[in-house]
Amino acid sequence: MEPSGSVVAGGTLRRSTTHVAAVVLSLSAGVLAGCGPTEVPDPGSDVSEGSTASGPAGASPTAAPSAPTPAEQSDLAYAGAYDEAFRAGLTADTGQRVTLSGVVGDLADSRSAYELADPSDPDLDPLLVSARDPVPDLEIGDLVEVTGTVRNGFRSPAGTEGDEQADLYDQHLGDPYLDLADTKITDSPGP
Repeated sequence: MEPSGSVVAGGTLRRSTTHVAAVVLSLSAGVLAGCGPTEVPDPGSDVSEGSTASGPAGASPTAAPSAPTPAEQSDLAYAGAYDEAFRAGLTADTGQRVTLSGVVGDLADSRSAYELADPSDPDLDPLLVSARDPVPDLEIGDLVEVTGTVRNGFRSPAGTEGDEQADLYDQHLGDPYLDLADTKITDSPGP
């Protein structure tokens, strides 16, 4: 092309420059989109430098979460109250992760196992919860939210015969239960 006034006046050079700029901008945005983390932290989450969306740098990967995040809830078969409707369909959830809310009935002194009950239906059979880790502040009557895996056919762990948990476990032999559960106390009627 000649650098003549007619080329610029006709807009050919201007359109070419604009077209090239648009292509370069598009390619730059596409290349930059491939850089960086693939997970975007939830709005309002506290992710700072030295952290990841899954936790602070150096945090233990086995630390129990206090409650499922929206992303974790997507892999749940059920999230809601422990009630008659859930209990009726319990066998369909075998092997699935669920989040339940309810009240703590009986519990082991070790705070590693307890019964989850429906506060509005005392006649509903309680569900045994086997906690991933003991919950030291857990008390009978606490309202909790618990996330774990539904299992069928509870069997007492080896070595529990005659210990303080044996009575609790014996009441649930063969029953469905919640295994590897993470517990969050949502309300405590205690002093």
